[in-house]
Amino acid sequence: MSTTAPPETPPDAGGAALFDRSRYQALPKLDGHTATKVKLSFSGTVEIDTNDLDQLEHYRTLLLGDEVSLTVHAAVAKVGWGHDRKGVEEVKEVANQVTLKVHSYDIEGEEV
Repeated sequence: MSTTAPPETPPDAGGAALFDRSRYQALPKLDGHTATKVKLSFSGTVEIDTNDLDQLEHYRTLLLGDEVSLTVHAAVAKVGWGHDRKGVEEVKEVANQVTLKVHSYDIEGEEV
């Protein structure tokens, strides 16, 4: 991954920068390309202990079609890059994706 600092933004007539570079400096870069999309992907499963009544009760609250709020605990399993070309010469999209393997989660503050 490239870590070189981008050139300074030239000031406008009033001496202020033409635009805020902080957003662009935060985006990942590779081989001179800045990511146009940044994605998170999740994988993994969490096994419910059938002898733990609290875990079973939490599991029973997960109903088909319902929206749920979870705090997910995961490990970074993969960091990758991809691109899509519009034509032979033009790169249309450069994506940086991080895959997280879930190992546990919280519902209502209880870790499962």
